[in-house]
Amino acid sequence: MNNHIPPIVDFDSSHHIAETGELVIALHCSGGNARQWRGLAEELGTKVELQTPEHYGTSPNKNWPTDKMLTLADEAVHSLQLIDNTDKNVHLVGHSYGGALALHIAMARPDRISSISLYEPCAFHLLRSLGVMAATALSEINRFAAKIYQRVGEGDNAGAMQGFVDYWNGEGAFWAMKPAHRDHLLPWAPNAVNAFDALFAENTPQSEYQDLNVPVQLVVGGSSPDPVRVVSSALAQLLPDCRINELPGVGHMGPLTHAGAVNRIIKTHIESNSSHANSHVKRVGVSVDTVAVAA
Repeated sequence: MNNHIPPIVDFDSSHHIAETGELVIALHCSGGNARQWRGLAEELGTKVELQTPEHYGTSPNKNWPTDKMLTLADEAVHSLQLIDNTDKNVHLVGHSYGGALALHIAMARPDRISSISLYEPCAFHLLRSLGVMAATALSEINRFAAKIYQRVGEGDNAGAMQGFVDYWNGEGAFWAMKPAHRDHLLPWAPNAVNAFDALFAENTPQSEYQDLNVPVQLVVGGSSPDPVRVVSSALAQLLPDCRINELPGVGHMGPLTHAGAVNRIIKTHIESNSSHANSHVKRVGVSVDTVAVAA
């Protein structure tokens, strides 16, 4: 697994407002921020309006109240307002936690969504309904979450974040980060608990995914943890109009470590389902592609 975590540079999505008929809402992973999508903004250029809402806990002035359990419905409010306040075609993009959130948003406004692009959405609630085939993956993610809950509860933010970063990026990734980046991440640790609360509380049944008549592009890394790979495989079977691409040798943080390859797939999917596309041919069943990638 690639342990390299690229540095985050300044990015302001307000620089990417376009007078076109396409609105892209890109939702970052937990522990990240809107700057994750700077490469996607460059890839899309001025052809679309790009909005990158940030999750609760991303900045100190956007912390979730400690006396309430966070849900994906809470996280979705801003994005739903963006959708309700525009007549543009809406394209959802999501990575990890942001991918699970994108699915929740799509379920709330299915008739407004033109396309969905997901990199390993953490829709872990699905594992509970997949039976024996998902038992090992469900046990793994439950054990991982329990360790994060325990360490945050003990006030061990450093231990929690070491476990969190190493799980998603590979062993040793936390200590490979620059000290300033580690220090910046530590105060975020309680928000990892909030994120797991929201993911585990989601209860969208399989039947609703089967009814989501929106073109979906799934992307998975060949070296990612089993829980997200099992979820992605299940979604590929449930969603009626879905294509899934696997990137060999890439991990869960592919949108950062292999941003170019991931963003090109996203761009192609958006353009194929935009208002200026010549036509959209309905896909039946699941299409699976393996894509050669470069760092």
